[in-house]
Amino acid sequence: MKYIKSKKISKKKYELTLEVSNYDLEMLEDFSTTYAPNEIIEKASKENNFNEVYSPDYKDKYQKWLIKTWKTFWKVWREHD
Repeated sequence: MKYIKSKKISKKKYELTLEVSNYDLEMLEDFSTTYAPNEIIEKASKENNFNEVYSPDYKDKYQKWLIKTWKTFWKVWREHD
């Protein structure tokens, strides 16, 4: 995700232009619909009712993308708040 430009529409409204790639959309989809960002700590077994146990920490690939996205939004926020 990349911040391109912004334009003031009214006193409190801005129009933002962001460049969003297919990779960004896939990552966002993974965060919202799957457990892919989390590592499996324990495989499904009889002891845990056939459910997998996931780590609360994200995999490196997802951590880096999330930080990059957060920095983009933070840059926009600082500029327009």
